[in-house]
Amino acid sequence: MNYVITTGKYTIIVAAAFGGFASMMKAKEDFFRKNKAKSFESQHLAKRSLTNEMTMALLQGGTKSALKYGSFCSFYLLSTMTAANYRNKISVWEHAVSGAVLGGFSRINYGLKGFAVAGVLGGFLGLIAGGLITMGTGGMTMDEFRCWLHEEHYLRLKQERLKEGKETS
Repeated sequence: MNYVITTGKYTIIVAAAFGGFASMMKAKEDFFRKNKAKSFESQHLAKRSLTNEMTMALLQGGTKSALKYGSFCSFYLLSTMTAANYRNKISVWEHAVSGAVLGGFSRINYGLKGFAVAGVLGGFLGLIAGGLITMGTGGMTMDEFRCWLHEEHYLRLKQERLKEGKETS
């Protein structure tokens, strides 16, 4: 669950930044295009109107992107980790199935063809992602993986305490 929550948080932050910035730039271009012939009472009102448009676009685009990509990544990792814990083994197939299911459901509004195409594409991309991820784990069981994580955590804590001890002496 820690990986799911951490990945979800960081995905939401990054997606909000990129989505908000892209929406803000689009709003700026739209504002100039729409108001080319319009005259404002003062330069201050024109700048204020532009700032309002860009701020609203930043908030709306950032929120939309954050929810979209954050929920997708969180559901992907949640389903992958649930299947890996149930099977007690980390393999490529959990990633492929999760990618296929989530890819299909993300395009369910396009009908059966869209569902099938997105499912196949999601499964293929999940297979690639799973291959890259499982290369690092080397076919560990979940118990071995948890043990490795705890060892890494405690080694990091021990090194931090040693650094603190050297700094105080």
